[in-house]
Amino acid sequence: MNKTRQNYLIVIAIDEYQSVNWPDLKNAVQDAKDVTELLISRYDFQLLDKPLFNQEATRENIIQHLTFATGQLLPEDNLVIYFAGHGFMSPMTGKGYWVPHEADAKPADLISNSDIKDFIEVYPSKHILLIADSCFSGTFITRTRGRNAGQIYESLDERSSRWVLTSGNEESVSDGKEGMGSPFARNLKRFLAENTNKYASVAELVKYVCSMTSAASGQSPQGAPITGVGHDDGQLVFVLKAESVQTTIDHSDGNPATTVLRDELRAVYRVKSNYSGGKEIALLDMTGDPKVLVIAENFRFDDEGHKKLLFKDGAVEMGGADDKNDFPVFARAATMEGMHRYLEEHQAKYEGIKIILWPANESIAEVESTPAAIAQRELIQDMIDENQDFMRCLHCGKVISSNDGYTIEIDEVGLRPAAGNVHRECLRPVDRMIGRAVRPEVEPSQLINFDFLKWVELLKTGQGFITGALKSAANHSGAVISWNKSHQYNTGEYCINMLLEDGSSAYLKIGKDIHRFSAAEIDGEVAQMNKEPGIMGMLSVTGTFGNVDYLDSIKITGETVIPIVEYVKVRFSNQLLTKENNLDNDYAPLGLLQDKDGKIILFGNIVPLVTDPFKFDQLHENWAACGFVDGPSTLQIIETDKEVDFYLMGFYGDDLIPVLNPEFAPDKTLVSGMSILDMKDIIAHKHLFQTPGKEN
Repeated sequence: MNKTRQNYLIVIAIDEYQSVNWPDLKNAVQDAKDVTELLISRYDFQLLDKPLFNQEATRENIIQHLTFATGQLLPEDNLVIYFAGHGFMSPMTGKGYWVPHEADAKPADLISNSDIKDFIEVYPSKHILLIADSCFSGTFITRTRGRNAGQIYESLDERSSRWVLTSGNEESVSDGKEGMGSPFARNLKRFLAENTNKYASVAELVKYVCSMTSAASGQSPQGAPITGVGHDDGQLVFVLKAESVQTTIDHSDGNPATTVLRDELRAVYRVKSNYSGGKEIALLDMTGDPKVLVIAENFRFDDEGHKKLLFKDGAVEMGGADDKNDFPVFARAATMEGMHRYLEEHQAKYEGIKIILWPANESIAEVESTPAAIAQRELIQDMIDENQDFMRCLHCGKVISSNDGYTIEIDEVGLRPAAGNVHRECLRPVDRMIGRAVRPEVEPSQLINFDFLKWVELLKTGQGFITGALKSAANHSGAVISWNKSHQYNTGEYCINMLLEDGSSAYLKIGKDIHRFSAAEIDGEVAQMNKEPGIMGMLSVTGTFGNVDYLDSIKITGETVIPIVEYVKVRFSNQLLTKENNLDNDYAPLGLLQDKDGKIILFGNIVPLVTDPFKFDQLHENWAACGFVDGPSTLQIIETDKEVDFYLMGFYGDDLIPVLNPEFAPDKTLVSGMSILDMKDIIAHKHLFQTPGKEN
């Protein structure tokens, strides 16, 4: 460990608030004093400046405090910033704030979490730990914590780090009873006071404080690296003063090295985690007879805590050093009950096969209380806690929207250890089944494994052209949308102004953008368009552009078709831009219909595309009545216009017609939906297409 490194503290705590908007707290200042005393007396920290308590903790003083540190810290220093007081999260922006002593409710009076992160980014320190015991402090967290288990403390200390430990997520947290400390601070102080190993890592502190606080209070403390501000996958390592050292364990497994703290944590995990860590139940081919399978119950670990079985490439290695054998695995579970449930759910698959039970000796009933099994249960729970999207399949990466999946542990040579959920159809033979993937809140739907959250996020900046087109063509069957592949190369110094018969004008667009042309092509484009004035036009209300005959067929009541009488070359200027700043895509997102195996579903020569997955079941009912689909389907999200272009070019190359939200009559005639056709085909009046089962 670096001998020249200095350990510094910045401490801010507020019990007494000036504004009635912020009720006084009971324990913030005393908790801060206790934490300060422990870090100074046991871990050789020193205050970088005097603590700021109550009336001293104004916005100005806090900012000055943080600014002062910028010129005092050296590249090899450690820094702990401790804040206890009120926190606030704006309901409009989702941003988190510290509340200074004199603050009112205005954001201008507060100190934003982003301001704190800005200071952390400029500090040159080797390691920085921010501890925030306040409401909504979890807005600092951008991802779940990474795992650094199985490393020596020195290697953790060598790489720089920026971590945050907060008393809650995006939630209110308890200040606790007066004189007893907050639930979060009590566990923080206990870890610092009871640790007797020479070294303790931030990850150990995070795991202990978060687990113990959550178990005792129902809060959701969070701990994670702060990314983007100098973190290099290291950890601050607390070094205990010599007079308090009882053990000198030099490596971390992610759990406290001190026995009393480790035992307390394990007691919580025994309640928190009901996953089996000590058994292996495998359905094996051990005889070579395809009509005979064996359920083998095994101890997972030997007396030294080493794994007895090795799973690899769909098989398991069993036996001693002199008689090892590889046996094909058909299924793997953590408990005998789990294996029986699997067999019941797959009766058809194993019909006619004799299954023999090969149990372990009776002592396996006590295996879950052994140190190796407890440690494995902790590891499984850690991997589940760290899983950022628990209902996303570990194998295919798609969201699980049904209730027939499995919760598994991945423990296979060549695969990264993980725990989470998988689809029923994605389950691999050597996946260790530890439970069921259940979404009780899911309403029955024919749309399966669809990522609604991603769709909603993409929709915020997408469908700029599609939305307007759908509104324009409402209640008009046979409407079409133009697609021009040139829009992906929309550069050039010229554009075209279209002069309309009524004296108005509009710029030729590609989707929501003005169509731009190079100097080499603009004159030819203008000359070609001016050969047939009056053929193309615009609708007076919606502004839809197209062939005048087609526009006349889709116009709404009171709307007129205005022919274009002349096309004029104009030098492009950014001041002409009409694109909405918050829109990135004209067409995307779109949903491409697929069966549950990922194969694109076609309706004759029509490719169905969906613009609103929330109306999927209504469309699916129509498609099923026509015999186009049978059973649940999914939608692949086409996320960007570049992806849309890729698919459209492929569809056109195969003489397929993409249609948005198609619906059909009983004879399979298309009765509603908007086809997407190449702009050149629309201009040439080529918007006839074949419906399923019909001839042109």
